[in-house]
Amino acid sequence: MACPSQCPEAAFAPASRRGRLRRFYDAVMDSRRRHAEREVVRFLGRTGGRLTDDIERQITERLWTSGWNRRG
Repeated sequence: MACPSQCPEAAFAPASRRGRLRRFYDAVMDSRRRHAEREVVRFLGRTGGRLTDDIERQITERLWTSGWNRRG
């Protein structure tokens, strides 16, 4: 058997297996990220693909408030 200094660190690491709760949390966060990306693409499509400071502010507002404070 090789000396520990010659073995890769991965050989000593415990097998990392995510629990159900962690997998559920990761799935929810991934879903929210994809939804936010779709919303940004949709919003930029309406502005002709331009990204100005005002448009960036509007996107951030809509994502943080889930669009509840829409002005029009």
